[in-house]
Amino acid sequence: MKFFTKGNSETRTTTTTTTTTTTTTHNNNNNNKNNNKQQQQQQQKVQNVIDETARTLGLAQTLLLLVLVALDRLHHRSSLSLLLIHLRTQLDSLIDNPPAHSGRVFQLTEKNWQLVFEHASYFHIEDLAAIYNDLLEHPLELAFTSFKIRILASSESIQDYLHFNGVFDEESIIAYNESKIAGHIHRTAFSRESGLGDNPSRASSHDVCRIIQSENFTDFHLKRWKVLRLLDRHIFKPATTE
Repeated sequence: MKFFTKGNSETRTTTTTTTTTTTTTHNNNNNNKNNNKQQQQQQQKVQNVIDETARTLGLAQTLLLLVLVALDRLHHRSSLSLLLIHLRTQLDSLIDNPPAHSGRVFQLTEKNWQLVFEHASYFHIEDLAAIYNDLLEHPLELAFTSFKIRILASSESIQDYLHFNGVFDEESIIAYNESKIAGHIHRTAFSRESGLGDNPSRASSHDVCRIIQSENFTDFHLKRWKVLRLLDRHIFKPATTE
């Protein structure tokens, strides 16, 4: 009887041990699953932050490109110039210190953009206004590549590139720009029209898109803007004393 009881006790002990081991293994598996899930969630949060930062910077840079193209198109000779310069400083600041969400970029600059495009038809910048409105409707882009191509397709740089057959010459660029400014002043001296809509003929849309994505155009465009001081941030900021 005692032997039977001992065997039964050993059986119960073995069963209890097995059950405990199974429970422990199950709990460990659950803990591992929970840990993996938490790690995945944390990784997703980090990725979301990375994506949102990229989106914010991409949006601010695209809007900055839009500002510079508008300034170039208006030849710094319109009542919008100071407003666009103010927008330039705003966007520079947002690029240096990007907000947490891309929507904040629109919120901080919305009022000035509304003022810029309030008389878009008068200044013949309806195409730029349309691009801005499309940006408002597609704020979840990451690279904004298609928008940048559209903006550059509406720029003075592509017109100059076609005019000079892609050959950059600093003196010729400066002289040509000065002649456009002089022509603008002459046309608008006694006119109620802005005179900014007289654009030379362009290549086909397909050709323009191909040219804009070429290294030769990028080099020409950046050199041109550098010569015309559109890339010089110092002229858009107040002077500081040491």
